[in-house]
Amino acid sequence: MPRWHVRQNHRVSERWYKEAVIYCLEVDVFADSDGDGCGDLPGLISRLDYLTRLGVTCLWLNPIHPSPRRDNGYDVSDFYGIDPRLGSLGDFSNLIQQARARGIRIIIDLVVNHTSDEHPWFRLARSDPGSRYRDWYVWSQQEPADRFQGTVFPGSRPRPGRSTTRRRPGTSTGSTSSSPT
Repeated sequence: MPRWHVRQNHRVSERWYKEAVIYCLEVDVFADSDGDGCGDLPGLISRLDYLTRLGVTCLWLNPIHPSPRRDNGYDVSDFYGIDPRLGSLGDFSNLIQQARARGIRIIIDLVVNHTSDEHPWFRLARSDPGSRYRDWYVWSQQEPADRFQGTVFPGSRPRPGRSTTRRRPGTSTGSTSSSPT
């Protein structure tokens, strides 16, 4: 029998999320516990009572794994760790325990389909064409001519108000205005 079932002595609804108050946040900008200018897990823990008073029943955390941060943390380099800027696995465990004590669930963005070039799976796939991880990635002998022209997913469209073109690092768009007039 699952541990939560024994402790709570009732079945959890399969559709608990339909009545949940879900609060999505980026830990690194939410609450800084040590004054280094970066939010962290201990800072988040210190604000759980506040979130409870707001009626929050579920926290949805944007990526908290180690990352070189070239894609806002979605380029994960280690799925088993916690970004050291945010805390430790012990801090994460403490967050889970403290949130549970207040009736708050934790959801994390686990983006296993998007790894960093620093992730061991990618490094092994890149280094050996016979690697068991090789077919987890798309490879090409030549760089696509339109690499910097926006999205690479067929059929997807940019969100309204977003540009579809990306600049190459170190180049200028030629525009002097950063917002529409």
